[in-house]
Amino acid sequence: MVPNDKCIDLIYKILCNDCEAVYIGEAKQLLSKKLKHHTRHVRKQKRSTASAIHDFENGHGFDANNATIIAFESHLRERLVRESIEIRKNTTINYTRIHTDRERVKHDESECY
Repeated sequence: MVPNDKCIDLIYKILCNDCEAVYIGEAKQLLSKKLKHHTRHVRKQKRSTASAIHDFENGHGFDANNATIIAFESHLRERLVRESIEIRKNTTINYTRIHTDRERVKHDESECY
């Protein structure tokens, strides 16, 4: 297994410690940096990530240290598609990410032309 501080361009999942909820995410940056982002938002009670909202509303916690890498994908569009597929396959808390990802893909595509 590749250490989290070496992993980029991937789809990952984090399990809730208290229920069957799962957070599915994608990262261009180092996975370790992305996981610190989740942890920081929960600790500071910022409601800007799905994992922090789940923690705040339910009193549940995610174990970011035990994140699982689902797949590696260097192309943003394919990474977002794979992330969406994984979200739909699992009981996730990702409902807040769907529209922002679609807008990001539209923006990225418009820059290509």
